[in-house]
Amino acid sequence: MTISEQYICDTCKKVFNNKNNLTKHQNKKDCMILSETNDNKNILINIFKSCLNILRDNEGLTGEKALRNLSYLLILKLIEPHLGNDIDIDNYDYQFESHFEDEDIETNKKRLLGIIRFSNLAIENDDNIPNIMKYAWDIILSVHPTTKKIFLKDKGFDIQHKSTYIFLKLRRIIKNIIWSNLLII
Repeated sequence: MTISEQYICDTCKKVFNNKNNLTKHQNKKDCMILSETNDNKNILINIFKSCLNILRDNEGLTGEKALRNLSYLLILKLIEPHLGNDIDIDNYDYQFESHFEDEDIETNKKRLLGIIRFSNLAIENDDNIPNIMKYAWDIILSVHPTTKKIFLKDKGFDIQHKSTYIFLKLRRIIKNIIWSNLLII
């Protein structure tokens, strides 16, 4: 019994029994697509790990709590293109009156409806962002028929420090192009 030599593609790590098959494989675009997919997967994993590290270091959130908070932010990112189209979140009848004085309702309504759009959250620079996110959750996200099954009433973000949102926002801004590309895959 003879042991045949094996050839391994450097790009995708696929194993071949002869050099001719390896050469044919390397000339095809499939090898490059597989490699790019693996690169995107690793980038996405590293982004998640980095965000989870931020939640652990700044908030003491680990395990399920950290993943849940990260998933809430990711959901806001994913539903943003549907807000105003498939999800008519702006015209729903929310109970702002029970949270704000009459003269402050329109200003706060506009701000909260704006901040639930992920791209606006990413550029928000208010020192009071944890409270703003609590209001957005309590008044809008946990009430609207489309989002209330995800953003449950009497729950909320466990993120309490402004700096955590800032670090997570910086992460998103830096990786925004990568996120957009990865979410299409």
